Amino acid sequence: LKDKPAAGTRLEDLWSGKEAARLIQNLKSPAPSVSSLVLPITKKNNAHRWFKIEITHEPWLGEQCSILWATDISDNKEAEQRLKAQ
Repeated sequence: LKDKPAAGTRLEDLWSGKEAARLIQNLKSPAPSVSSLVLPITKKNNAHRWFKIEITHEPWLGEQCSILWATDISDNKEAEQRLKAQ
């Protein structure tokens, strides 16, 4: 994600997968109910990463839109899994 300029880009053009499809469907609903979530993302090279997504709904260029901030929390998830395995 961080390799692509995302402002003004449709989410469908940045992410694919079941989790992203459910998020997109929710955001396109008349009353989006999601404000924060954690999603696993598989990159083109099949690397798995975890992202915490924060969402706000604001007007942008005269239209209502969803603004998403994605933070890579993969290192945290890996540390959490190591602790659980002990």
